[in-house]
Amino acid sequence: MLPPRTIQIRPSMIKVETDPKLSDTQTVNSVEINGTRIAYDLKLCLPKVVNVIELDQLLMELHMINVTCLNFYSSSSSNQPRRSYLSKYLIALLSYGGIPNEYFMNLLKDALEDAPSVQSSKRAALRVSLRFGEMDDSIVTRMILSGIPIDEPFLHHCLSFMVNEERKGLRVGKLPVNDCFYLMGTADPTGTLKSDEVCIILDHGQVQGRVLVYKHPGLHFGDIHVLNATYVEALEEFVGNAKYAIFFPIKGPRSLADEMANSDFDGDMYWVSRNQQVGGFALSADKLI
Repeated sequence: MLPPRTIQIRPSMIKVETDPKLSDTQTVNSVEINGTRIAYDLKLCLPKVVNVIELDQLLMELHMINVTCLNFYSSSSSNQPRRSYLSKYLIALLSYGGIPNEYFMNLLKDALEDAPSVQSSKRAALRVSLRFGEMDDSIVTRMILSGIPIDEPFLHHCLSFMVNEERKGLRVGKLPVNDCFYLMGTADPTGTLKSDEVCIILDHGQVQGRVLVYKHPGLHFGDIHVLNATYVEALEEFVGNAKYAIFFPIKGPRSLADEMANSDFDGDMYWVSRNQQVGGFALSADKLI
């Protein structure tokens, strides 16, 4: 375990090393830090790189760096993931894996049924607002539940915009589906997961059961995997109260992330499905890994 207020800088985090041949200008090492227990991912440049650096020293050196070297991203793995959709590539792979086409047609019909009645049906308007809750921080949903008439000008405008955005997505194969998430992936620090297991942490902690994992925009049948979500008690010490992440095993002849569209663990997002209807269909093991 590291001492308090320290972080470890691994060789894989060093993106660009100093060039000793350059003598007419000062160079710095580039380091990328992806945080799972803090509210931000940082990409920063440090004047020097050591294996373990004290946090106070890191903050002091940040003040010595030009502001243009810093980029802050509020896309932490502790934030609730955005709503998931099926894509045309994912639909093709799932259809090949055994899911009947009628299932996708039903998803399309359900999405289209709300569009004509969103301005006249409070129930339809509420369903549309829930699908786009991450767009406006659920303001439209709260307005509807507060009893504001759906013909109120601002609410009417927001609902019209949401319906148009949904229609644009449907044209390119984006079908809304429940119990599916985009989660940031990383390697299992405990080394206990087997080659066909993953550990998934959602809002209420770790989940268990069969899941589908896919990396967009994979086009090959091996880019979607049928895996077992497993509870790993030893992982609690590492993640603490962090949520919304998927941990991949470090065992096996090849990394699962590399098998899915040649992805890696530097912040890539993975589509994860716990949908009972999708999982209930007999996915052919010789087609989907």
